[in-house]
Amino acid sequence: MALPLASCGPSLVSPPDAQLTLHPVCLELRGGGLMLARPVMGAALQFGVGVAVREFEASRHVAGTRRDLKAFADITAVFKEVDYYGFNPSATFTASSNSSNVDLFDVNRVGLSLGLRSYF
Repeated sequence: MALPLASCGPSLVSPPDAQLTLHPVCLELRGGGLMLARPVMGAALQFGVGVAVREFEASRHVAGTRRDLKAFADITAVFKEVDYYGFNPSATFTASSNSSNVDLFDVNRVGLSLGLRSYF
């Protein structure tokens, strides 16, 4: 199974007085996700992982190019037994780590999202 190649978004433009435009070169590989065949404690679980490599042609913070490597993973639980007019509650836990040759951009993130999914 080939992993899809995703776009990393538009070019970043600095304020007009800075006269600097950043054009990221980006490669992002994201797994299509793995969904368990059987529910766990009443929840359908889906797992996802990915990695992204970004290179910026110019940076105010380092001479030369800035290079970032980001790894991320998530798990989503959809509670299909709780149904309200075709909507089920869901919870997504995400974690990511960004490593850069510029220490300012070394970041570790963890998040939890709660929402509703449509299942008709």
